Amino acid sequence: MKRRTFLTALATLTASPALPAGAFSPTAAKHLPLATLLARSHNHCTTDMLARHLKVPPDMAAQVHALLLNKNIITRPINGISMATAPTNTHCVPKQALKPSNLIRRANDLRSRLRDLLQDDTPETEKDAPRDVLHNSVEDVKEP
Repeated sequence: MKRRTFLTALATLTASPALPAGAFSPTAAKHLPLATLLARSHNHCTTDMLARHLKVPPDMAAQVHALLLNKNIITRPINGISMATAPTNTHCVPKQALKPSNLIRRANDLRSRLRDLLQDDTPETEKDAPRDVLHNSVEDVKEP
């Protein structure tokens, strides 16, 4: 686990029960609707994600994250990642399928399957006999 993730999770765990709902700044409450939308549409939420999408500093993102926890919009973080309690986007393509390594691997698999199919389409006589033998045999045969 990365140090930043561990420290973020630790800070969120320690700060969320100690801070009542009224202790948050008005700026954190201003970001709550968009943060709720982000958490529910992505089905997960981290403070880094909130800071990036809301364009706020990390400490403000931690306050918004704690506010989401207190409002029961997200669950308690496990390894720094909180899941949405009521996700809206449940029928999407998972992130794992869109990773570049998977796309490259699938493209290579498709290329090798196409290459195998193209090689299998050649007639049996052309596969077994060398090229110049075929040409010689065709030239030697003359019609009577």
